Amino acid sequence: MHDLKQRYNPYSRLPKVRYFEGMEGLAQIYAELSENLDECTEFLVYLRPLNISLSKQEGSWKIFKPIYEKWRKRSFASNVNERIIIPDSKEARVVKGDLDWSYNREVRIGDVKNFDFLVGELIIAGDKVYSIAVDGDYYFGYVFENKHLAQLQRSIFEIAWVQAGI
Repeated sequence: MHDLKQRYNPYSRLPKVRYFEGMEGLAQIYAELSENLDECTEFLVYLRPLNISLSKQEGSWKIFKPIYEKWRKRSFASNVNERIIIPDSKEARVVKGDLDWSYNREVRIGDVKNFDFLVGELIIAGDKVYSIAVDGDYYFGYVFENKHLAQLQRSIFEIAWVQAGI
C-alpha cells in the first residue's frame, strides 16, 4: 500500500513515468507532444529516423507514417524551435535536408561512433522527456516528467550539440 500511495502522491518528488507499447502507444506519445507545442519554446531531439527503422518491417511504416507526418506537420507549423542531432548516415543526410528548410529547425549530423545509440527519438520538451523506440517488430516508448531529470537531459544534450558536426 505504501508503494501505491507513493506512486500517486501529488506531493512526491519522484518523476512521473508512463510507458507505451505498440503503434497505438506511439500515436499517444506524438499526440501528447502535439498538445504541448504551445507550452514549449524549444524541443531538443536525438533522432534516428523511424522511417528507416520501420521500413525494415513490412507494413510498419505504412501504419506509422500518417501518425508521424501529422506530428511533423503540426511541429513545423508551430513556433517551437527544434535542435536535432542525427547519427551520420546517407539516410540522415536526406532527413537533414528535409528538416533544415524550416526557419525554426537546426539539424546537426553527429559522428556515428558517438551517436549510434538509439533507434527512434528522444525528445526533451519542458519538464518532460519522451523516448520512442523500435526493436524489431516491437514498438514502445516512455514519457517521464521531472524538472530536474529533464534539466539533466538538457545539459547532456548541450554537450552533445557542441560535439555534433554541422
